Amino acid sequence: MDKTNSGTSSIARLEEKIEANLRDYRNDWLTLPKEELIDRAEEIYSVSVMAAFVPKTVSEEQAEYLMQFVNPLEVVSDEWLGRNSFDEMIEYGDHLGDAISHIVDSGYAEECYDLEPELFSGDIKM
Repeated sequence: MDKTNSGTSSIARLEEKIEANLRDYRNDWLTLPKEELIDRAEEIYSVSVMAAFVPKTVSEEQAEYLMQFVNPLEVVSDEWLGRNSFDEMIEYGDHLGDAISHIVDSGYAEECYDLEPELFSGDIKM
């Protein structure tokens, strides 16, 4: 365990740095117009998730490596987004198809969600 900075572990130092990075991100987000915040939802989600999970996931060695970056939260978030965005789009196609089939086949949505009155005739058959 590396305790080169005032007796604290690399993971603890990384966690502090990530918390500071997250504060900076949040302060920046608070200045953005609502429309831009919506457009940046994927980034906001990624940064928030990585801030929560990276300190719980990294080894001392990995933490020491990430400490070399000014914004390790950005480094990890960008990597995570890059790896998951395209892959998830492909997977969502399959999962989304399954979800839609379940909605149509079970009919449960008709009881849980508002229906368009002019479209609902009760005669829709799939």
